[in-house]
Amino acid sequence: MSRLVMNLIFKPVTTPFVHVGMGAGLERGLLEVFKVSVIDGGTSYIIPSHSIKGILRRISEYVAKASATNRELEHALIRAHCEVENEGIRHVCSSNDDLRMINNYIDGILKDSSLAKKYIPEDSINEVSSRFREGGIREVIEVEPIVTIKCPICRLYGGNGLGGKVYIRDIVIKNGNVTVISRTSIERVTGKVREGSLFSVEALVIPKLELTIIIDDLKPKTTEAYIIACTLEWLANIGLSIGGMKSSGIGHYLLDIKESRGYLIDYENISDREFIRALANPIDYIKEYGVNIEELIKRLRGCD
Repeated sequence: MSRLVMNLIFKPVTTPFVHVGMGAGLERGLLEVFKVSVIDGGTSYIIPSHSIKGILRRISEYVAKASATNRELEHALIRAHCEVENEGIRHVCSSNDDLRMINNYIDGILKDSSLAKKYIPEDSINEVSSRFREGGIREVIEVEPIVTIKCPICRLYGGNGLGGKVYIRDIVIKNGNVTVISRTSIERVTGKVREGSLFSVEALVIPKLELTIIIDDLKPKTTEAYIIACTLEWLANIGLSIGGMKSSGIGHYLLDIKESRGYLIDYENISDREFIRALANPIDYIKEYGVNIEELIKRLRGCD
């Protein structure tokens, strides 16, 4: 059993302002920031874990697809991995060669009822198999669980019938420092200020953002480890956007690879005392034993 624990520190590229509100959401690659009033009269600001996980998943999809170059089933599933409206995560968005390989694998499972019933209700196997022979995976969403477990992106973040390995905590900022900043709209065509468009927005001052991520059963040199290593590099070099008003230059944060820490805990090769400590309080454990992100990326790739 192994577990990757990361305490990631993000710092603003320019100003430490984050626009409070839903922003544009996941479809535009922005983390949402919500304002919440609490019982004692104070105010907290929350970046929900599902929003963080959604953005990280998008980044991991980009880097995984860029690296999926061979003809193995695993790479075919990465290339075919996509989100389909009203259907969720599917594995249908790739070439005919990839889909043929995927369909052949599914067909082999469906022909063995002892395997098929692990993914499909036993009384539906014949009906699903019949429809699958006619239309393949594109037309039969019920066979998705058969290949979801073979897809590295789905193994990390979850998919059809499969829970993921990645666990993320909400980011909660209690009684944050809030300011009001003035902005004006720009005419896109002329590049000039639009008359009568002066407005003010509420902005949260965040000089440093701290994010905790735990990934279970992650082993170095695997495809999942490689995807996480590439995702960390993306966060360090390209970063992520928080809140709305991205075009205004606010809410853009980069991963601080020196201050951030991570540790790949191998529970099978530590003492019982260390096992309990690492399991009970992994964040304190990595603060003592963790390495910086550059070193962690090397270890994930098996370069140490």
